[in-house]
This record gives sequence, C-alpha cells and structure tokens, in this order.
Amino acid sequence: MDVSELDFAPLTEPLDRADDQRAAALAREHGLARSEALGGCALIGLVLVACGLGALIFGAMSGPLAVAISGLVALVAIVFIVRSTRRETTAGRARRYRLQRFAERNGARYLPRVTAPVKPGRIFASLGGSVSGDVVDFAGPREIEVGRHSYLAGYRGGETRTWAYAAATLEHDAPRLTVDLRTRAGGARLAAPGPIDVALGDVDLSGLEHGDELAARFAVSSRVGRGETARGLLERTLFTPELVRRFRERPLDLEIVDRRLILTSPEMLPGVDPETWRWLLELLLDLADAIDADRRTAG
Repeated sequence: MDVSELDFAPLTEPLDRADDQRAAALAREHGLARSEALGGCALIGLVLVACGLGALIFGAMSGPLAVAISGLVALVAIVFIVRSTRRETTAGRARRYRLQRFAERNGARYLPRVTAPVKPGRIFASLGGSVSGDVVDFAGPREIEVGRHSYLAGYRGGETRTWAYAAATLEHDAPRLTVDLRTRAGGARLAAPGPIDVALGDVDLSGLEHGDELAARFAVSSRVGRGETARGLLERTLFTPELVRRFRERPLDLEIVDRRLILTSPEMLPGVDPETWRWLLELLLDLADAIDADRRTAG
C-alpha cells in the first residue's frame, strides 16, 4: 500500500439528504438502528423510574405540587435525552457512511460491526462482550486493518473498555513482544489485557542507546527466554531515533503476535480525521517494513 495514493476526501466531504438516507439504510442493514433506539429508550426508562419514585416520595411529603414538579423534571429530561440521542445517532451514521465511502474509494472493505471476532492480539483475547466496529480492511500482500474493539472487563464485567487499533501482517516470523506506555497524559496508563496463551517476561533495556529514557517511558515484555532477541529487534527497528520519535507523537502501545503487528490506544480513534489516518497508516507500514527487513537479514 502507498499511503500517498489513498483518497481521503470521502472522510470530510459534506453529506446531502440522499447521503443521510443511505447512512440510515446502512445502519438498518447492519442492525445498528435497533441498538441506537434501545439506548435512548433505556435512558428514558431510567428517568421515568427515578422521577416516579421521586413523585411518590415527595408527593407523600409535600402534596400535588411535588408531583407536578417531578413530572416537569421528567419531561425536560426526556426532551434532553431525545435530542442528545438524535444528535449522537446522526453523527454515528454520518461517521459510518463516510468510512464506508472511504473504504470503497480505496478498494477496501468496511465492516460497521463484527461480533466476537477471532484474531490474534491481547485486546481480542477477552470473550466477554467482544465486538469490533468501524473496521476498514485493506487487502493485499500486507493486509492492513484499522478499527476499534470493545470488551467487558472489571468486576463481573461491569466496565466496557474500547481500544482503537491498527494491524498489519508481517512477511516473516518475529519474536512475540509487547511495548506499552507506562504513563499517559491523564496519568497512569490503561493496560491492555495480558495474553492468555503465553507467559511474557520483562525485557531489560539497559545497554541500549538512551536505554534509561526508553525504560522510563515504555514497559517491554517478550516470551520468556526470548528477551535478548526481542531487545535486539526493537533496537534496530522501533527504537531507532526516527521511528521512536514518530511513535511517541501519540499514545500508542505495540504488540507483535502471530506474524501480526498491532498498534493500540484507548485514546486515539482515527474516526474521520484524514491527518490521523495518514499518520497512523504511514507509521504502521514503516514499522512493519522495518521489522520484515530486519527478520530477512536475521535469517
């Protein structure tokens, strides 16, 4: 893939009424319209229950005036929810339609929703509520896939975690490893789930150029017993001055698994921003090219 030849115009082109109708049809085709409606209905239901309880409690204490006030509050809340849900629904449909046009214009495939995808990688290992969305898949000798993935985590699966990801296939075997940011702009990093199929150990970065600085910023792990191999690969690829500078421009984690390079972030979503798409694809391809070139030389 040559990123300079991609047409990013569909990501920002204005939509007319016909486009809005096609966006709505796309949502219905993939079963997203129902989930959009259910989300708004659930919020309205919660408001009605809360206001109903308030009316019963305060009505018993203060009489009809309290009941009337509770009803007015419920009405205002419902109007606010309906308007907010409509705006979010419209924005979501427009985003999906633009991504679909972007994919079609560039010979890629767009998948608005993929339930329980089976793929290598830490963020895909969790089965609870696993779903990918806004997936743009570029076929070719080096397959490229960009999207977001959500799963349930926390106590009894009470928390939904969503990661943006960009993945590229590798031509050659490379050591299993992860490179994670230790901190992010908001403080402690949100860690990706650990792999469940292999034990990883910490990689010592001392001895590398700027090793102390790299170790303070990145937590590096590899398959137990392969630390030296992983460190050598990173020294010759990601941790070269130019690539590490670009990698640090935005909050990214990295994983190599099953001939697949995966960049992930809980904060950066490509969405429909052309510059983010261009930056992400160029970095992903340059890293993949560097890793494959290194593995060819290694043998």
